[in-house]
Amino acid sequence: MKDKFSVLVKTEWIKTRHYRAFQILSLAYVVLLILVFIGAQRFINNITIQSNDSSFTPFRGLSFYHTEYIWQNFTYVAGYLKIIPALLIILLITNEFSFLTMRQQLISGMSREGFLTGKLLVISFITLGMVILIGITALVLGLLHQKVDDASLLNPGLWFIPIHALELFTYLIFAMLIAFIFRRSGIATIVFVLYSIVGERIINLILPGNVGDYLPLNAAGSLIPLPNNTLTSSLGLTFRSTVDMQTIITCAAYCFLSTAIIYLLLRWRDA
Repeated sequence: MKDKFSVLVKTEWIKTRHYRAFQILSLAYVVLLILVFIGAQRFINNITIQSNDSSFTPFRGLSFYHTEYIWQNFTYVAGYLKIIPALLIILLITNEFSFLTMRQQLISGMSREGFLTGKLLVISFITLGMVILIGITALVLGLLHQKVDDASLLNPGLWFIPIHALELFTYLIFAMLIAFIFRRSGIATIVFVLYSIVGERIINLILPGNVGDYLPLNAAGSLIPLPNNTLTSSLGLTFRSTVDMQTIITCAAYCFLSTAIIYLLLRWRDA
């Protein structure tokens, strides 16, 4: 089992390490994420400084790095950028069909289960790498902007880090499903972007009640609620600061269902 795991990891690494698009998109995502985190407080401060109007008073004292909300703030903002690694997954999967590398692997003796496991490992490593990056960045910036000791940052809000991992994993699994269905990078990218931006919103309007909230990307996006802060409290607004367990179960179910559908596609279709 250990040898098979090592072979899968090595195989996926060989296929991705020299892939220029993979490097560019990965670097762009990392740099953009860090810049957003660094610039968030400056953006808030600029609004406050440039305002001579009392209507902007609620912004005063608003800290993006407040220890009570820092983990939720960072993971909530990171959720808006997850489309970048999703596009990366689509490129990696569709390349398997475009360059016939999947077919070659199957001819060489790799099972379809092994191929799928390799792709799940790629998604898992990307997810793990991103949440580690978010965690380290939040810790460093939190310590730089707050006169606190390490323990004050290690609060119950840390729970949002693994929750964001589930959000990102669900999103990437869905992107992989789209890639396996359409097999062409251009078509898969267009379908995924359109569905994620407008598709679920339209379906949500058609479905009765709150059923649309349990669509895959809606469920993933609602895992981390809008953070409470001094601005929202001064306006009399309060958002939930806990994660809905039903949404967690829904996302886990979508991960399992998407993986099952991908496996069936691998079994029924030619490579």
